[in-house]
Amino acid sequence: MLRMIKLQIAEARKLPPSEAHSFILAVQRILIQHYCIGLAEWLIRHHQETNSELTPRIDFDQLRRPSDGTLVSLLCDLTAAAENAGWKGISRGVWEPIDQQRPCLRLLEHEKSDVEGVLNAQVRRRNSGPAGHGLPGGFDIPAEIDALEVVAERLKNGLPIVQTETGRLFLSPAHSPSLEIRLLKVVDGKLLCFRSISSSSGGKCRIKVQRQLSAAERDEFEYEADDILSLAPESRLRLA
Repeated sequence: MLRMIKLQIAEARKLPPSEAHSFILAVQRILIQHYCIGLAEWLIRHHQETNSELTPRIDFDQLRRPSDGTLVSLLCDLTAAAENAGWKGISRGVWEPIDQQRPCLRLLEHEKSDVEGVLNAQVRRRNSGPAGHGLPGGFDIPAEIDALEVVAERLKNGLPIVQTETGRLFLSPAHSPSLEIRLLKVVDGKLLCFRSISSSSGGKCRIKVQRQLSAAERDEFEYEADDILSLAPESRLRLA
């Protein structure tokens, strides 16, 4: 998946600033979604196998319709929980300080100079622009591209691996068996951005997704998958 993200970064470099800004945020959203869903499925399986308590406690149902701000908060909680559950070193990429020479640090105001800070800065910038009902402008595209590069590189150990022939996604954590990701997939060589995950019958769910066809084009569709999130400890308590 990291290779696919790098191809998207190369595409962003060719775009005019306003288009590049929106495109970068979209790719970043896809990246964070895949990281969060992968860790969520890994943690749910870990809980099923060990019945150990997850710390911090995670509201997995927030992943069903997440905003950008929610995703950043979930990313941090999921990373911490995975580290505590035995995925040693997974948190290092999120909270190790970023080299002070990196252009992405120009995006920061009061945020910390780590991946969490960069992602929160991007959410703030999105909310102050047209997508958050603010005014256009104020783009620093080299810094935004650098931010996407830093986040992708720092999160790479928790990103799924794409099986090219089938479009299936797998997670390969250190010192743990490989895990197939059930909720997300690749379609026609394109990563998907999910909009919502809704429970249906028979332990299944409906996933509404968008697929980026080009910088200015997308399509939308739905598919069915196993409702892994309903197996999370907090979800089972609510259903009981």
